Amino acid sequence: MEELGNLLQIDNLFTTLIAPPGWGKTRMLLELFESEIKKIVFISPLRALAEEFSSAVGKKAFVLRPKCERNKLLQAYQQSEFGVLVATPELVDRNLLDIIEEQKDILVVMDEFHLYYYWGHTFRPAMWEACTGLINSSNRVLALSATMGESILEQWKSDSLQIEQEQVVINLGNQTLKNHPHKINYYHAQLKGRLFLRLSLIHCVLNKEGNTTLFFVRLRHQVDYWVEYFSKRGARALGCKGGVVIDFIEELDMDNPPQIIIATTAISHGVNLPPISEVFIDYPTKNLDFWIQMVGRGGRRGESFSVYTLDSYLGGRYRRGSSLISTGIRGAYLAIRHYFDL
Repeated sequence: MEELGNLLQIDNLFTTLIAPPGWGKTRMLLELFESEIKKIVFISPLRALAEEFSSAVGKKAFVLRPKCERNKLLQAYQQSEFGVLVATPELVDRNLLDIIEEQKDILVVMDEFHLYYYWGHTFRPAMWEACTGLINSSNRVLALSATMGESILEQWKSDSLQIEQEQVVINLGNQTLKNHPHKINYYHAQLKGRLFLRLSLIHCVLNKEGNTTLFFVRLRHQVDYWVEYFSKRGARALGCKGGVVIDFIEELDMDNPPQIIIATTAISHGVNLPPISEVFIDYPTKNLDFWIQMVGRGGRRGESFSVYTLDSYLGGRYRRGSSLISTGIRGAYLAIRHYFDL
């Protein structure tokens, strides 16, 4: 930790830290702020992660929100001796970049760095504008990620030739899991495979004891469908989708967690969840970065968990097969009755 703190205080340096989901990158940053680094600008592509980080920082956090008194907040941060300014990329403007350029001791942290490549070139162009502005204005940058695929690494390698900072890459485990699942149940990505996966999900939830099941779906309306489906059958179900993650966090009771959380990839990155015993992914992701992020939501507190997936990533290392076999004929029969309302 001390070595990293010393490294991040070197002028004109861009540091990329790649470590598995749940490794503790955010916790490490908080420790460095308390001991080594006086001022941080923390930029997260995900509003929920920005809010969680600001809560962890506490009184020293200056949080840029769309409707805040922006100039007053920036001035207060500029005049502070210690502080962490927290924002999303869309809220990065010329005034903030000028402050970063003027105060050379500020460490700029770009959280979930891979998302700038996935989203910044498509539906959130302001992300890429913020990325280039931050890099060009900053004396010290720390980029954090757990998953940077080969194509993104190649793009970053090419882009990095254009920046003036020296570069250091600390790779503590790219596209890997800190906490490995006890078992991965792999289903072939076809109609029959998806049906079996869903039947396994239903049997698991309606006979659940213990920790929460996390069920990832592709589309927003599927979240609503499955929340209604399980709620009608007496299960405690909670949904989460893009744009309402803050509402989800406020509704989530960590002391009395739901039996199942149904979500899009909106909570695949870092939002605090209760202990997860199963991770179900209802569609072929065809993207190892996002698959690792989703699977990495399990085992964050050291709990044992299983994965049910239509992707064969890591499949060779883990036991394959339909979990209907392990639940037995009666379990499969009960699941089918529930699924078709028999």
